[in-house]
Amino acid sequence: MLGLPKGVIKLKTYNPQWVLEYEKERDILKDSIGNNIIDIQHVGSTSIEGLEAKPIIDIAIAVTSLEEGER
Repeated sequence: MLGLPKGVIKLKTYNPQWVLEYEKERDILKDSIGNNIIDIQHVGSTSIEGLEAKPIIDIAIAVTSLEEGER
C-alpha cells in the first residue's frame, strides 16, 4: 500500500520503489498538464535515499501560470 490509512502516522524504512512510484506519477502528470509544466520534482522525505519516511510521495510542480495549470 502506498500511503497510510487515515489517522495513522508511521515511518517506514527507505524503499527504492518510492523513486519508481514518483516517476510513474510524474509521467501521468506530464501527460495531463503537458506544456504548462516548467519543472516537476520529487520532494519530501521519500525523495531522500536512506531516510525513514511516511510512505507518501510528495511532488512539486511549477507551471507557466496558475490559470494554465488549472485547465
